[in-house]
Amino acid sequence: MKPKVLNLFVTVFTGMILFILGPVANTQDNQTSQYLIIEEMQEEYMKLIREVPRIAADYPEFQYQVIHDEDGKVEDVIVKGVDDKMDKKRLEVLIFDVAKVKERMTDLQVRAGIYYAPAQMAEPKIGWDNFYKDLYANMEYPEDAEEWGVSGNVFVEFVVDTEGEISNIIASADNMQHVVIERHVEDLENAAREAVLATSGDWEPGRLRDGTPVPSLVTVPVQFRLELHPGVPTWIF
Repeated sequence: MKPKVLNLFVTVFTGMILFILGPVANTQDNQTSQYLIIEEMQEEYMKLIREVPRIAADYPEFQYQVIHDEDGKVEDVIVKGVDDKMDKKRLEVLIFDVAKVKERMTDLQVRAGIYYAPAQMAEPKIGWDNFYKDLYANMEYPEDAEEWGVSGNVFVEFVVDTEGEISNIIASADNMQHVVIERHVEDLENAAREAVLATSGDWEPGRLRDGTPVPSLVTVPVQFRLELHPGVPTWIF
């Protein structure tokens, strides 16, 4: 009879464990699913945002404005400084899509504890215009890359923590023209990264809707053009 009592005890005890752990496992699964959804949105966001400078780079007067309705939802986009009607329309659609994806990601945290789109994005205390002026003043076009005619965009990403300090800085080239040797592209990535580091002073951290400062991801597009004075990009989201 004792084995039957023991089996009954084991069965009941195991059932109690599964009952207790079940909600925990479900919660973890739901959280993992949410993280995956946010990461998919971030991939879509980055794909869209990289398309903007590919078109806007030819228009030094390019500017845009995102219009929101009374509830703060994205309603429309106004693009200025683009003469070609087709390019202007493409930019309007792209920027609208970027703004909508960002709207969906607002105040959502990824598994690393970083926010891709806090309600108030992190920004340099000197303002974006002055930041870019200083950045290009600090940046040198790598000689070999310039001689080979290598130009295009480099995206520098980093995390701004709750104290306004930057870390985890990486750079990746995009839409390079006349690429002959890979190391020339790496030279541009290094030049962009070093320029951002040399320029970055004090930053205002990203904040949630309630004003809480949070660590957030910042993406800075850096333009390499063979002209003497590259235009200051204004595609900051």
